[in-house]
Amino acid sequence: MNLGMSQTAANEATTAIAIRDAVVVITQSAIL
Repeated sequence: MNLGMSQTAANEATTAIAIRDAVVVITQSAIL
């Protein structure tokens, strides 16, 4: 297992979650 690749995958997953959360907040604000 390549630890570097593992770290990259984790970073990408974290970023994806952060983006999704931001989209949810923006959408909720737009609705309200």
